[in-house]
Amino acid sequence: MLSYKEYLDERRSNHENNPKVSAYTQLRPYRNDPDIYISFTDVDKLGINPKSRYNTPLGIYFFPLKEVWSLIEHKESTRGLPFAGDRPYIWIVKGKNKNFINDMYKDYGSDNFDKDVKTLKKIWEDNLENVPTEFDRLISSLKEDVEDYTERYDRVVTLTDEEIKERYDMSREELLIKRKEKLDKFGRELVLYETNKRDFLLGLWDETYEKALASARGKNPISSFWNLSRLISEEMTPYEAPIKRATKWNWLLRQCGYSGFADKSGKGYIHPSEPTQAVFLTRDAFTVIDKILNKDYGEGIKSLLSEVHKWEELYDMMYRENRIQMVKYKDISNYKELIDDIVDVLDMEKHFPNTLKKIKSGYFKRK
Repeated sequence: MLSYKEYLDERRSNHENNPKVSAYTQLRPYRNDPDIYISFTDVDKLGINPKSRYNTPLGIYFFPLKEVWSLIEHKESTRGLPFAGDRPYIWIVKGKNKNFINDMYKDYGSDNFDKDVKTLKKIWEDNLENVPTEFDRLISSLKEDVEDYTERYDRVVTLTDEEIKERYDMSREELLIKRKEKLDKFGRELVLYETNKRDFLLGLWDETYEKALASARGKNPISSFWNLSRLISEEMTPYEAPIKRATKWNWLLRQCGYSGFADKSGKGYIHPSEPTQAVFLTRDAFTVIDKILNKDYGEGIKSLLSEVHKWEELYDMMYRENRIQMVKYKDISNYKELIDDIVDVLDMEKHFPNTLKKIKSGYFKRK
């Protein structure tokens, strides 16, 4: 069986017998499969992006093909997708559906939420000593005060009575008593805070839980769970870079037993900017079916016609305004490439008679 590279090489070497096939055409057979997802990448590699800057859990992100097909069908091109549709590589994968929420809106209910809250609370309680908070900063500050006053207390012993009187305007005994009282006060506060840290953090859980429910984008189980897991990841990594929080969020979701989520109903649970999408939390949650080049090869007729009209209108406008010099050569080249793309599949004389005349007359060679 030919490898993907061998297959491509064979097609290129026999291009007369192997016409180019667009990404749209290659995706079309999968359009009704509910378990097929597609992802776009800039490089010839599919995996978790460790430099992700979005407020989402670390993972590998996809479009559920069946749900977004209408956007692709409309233009007969992946350029119809709102995000990343112009990247050069398309990965076609099939979800394994093990511990995967196929539709966050329909498939995640109250039972899931109750179970997951118990899991998250246990994780919180088991990791109390590792949860950095403002509480830790307070304790650290108190320890510094204790050390500072201890040093000051010790320094008094090295001073003469005259130096103490001149510097502090009090006797040695008065200064020692005052320093000791201050030191004892800090010490008592330190013990008090350290003794009650667990209670403080348990109380912080309650605050975080209530905040998650109140600020969730939707008043339903999945929206509340998504927001709660996000806030917990932030509480557990308050002084870390965003990628650390995204990594912790991924870990929390996996600890709850999930391999991924799909927002097929388009509610924007994963991220409001891309309502319909899916995230796989590990590479093992899906199987790669194919990798294809994101090319139209002239088959996306609707998209090409739209682009041709856009470029033609732009060029004519610039020409009419006697500002041809403002149209860069690359713009003209792009326009001519679009014409070349459709010349084999459309009757130029019928659809673009004026454009054809311009090409023949050397119109696009003008400067």
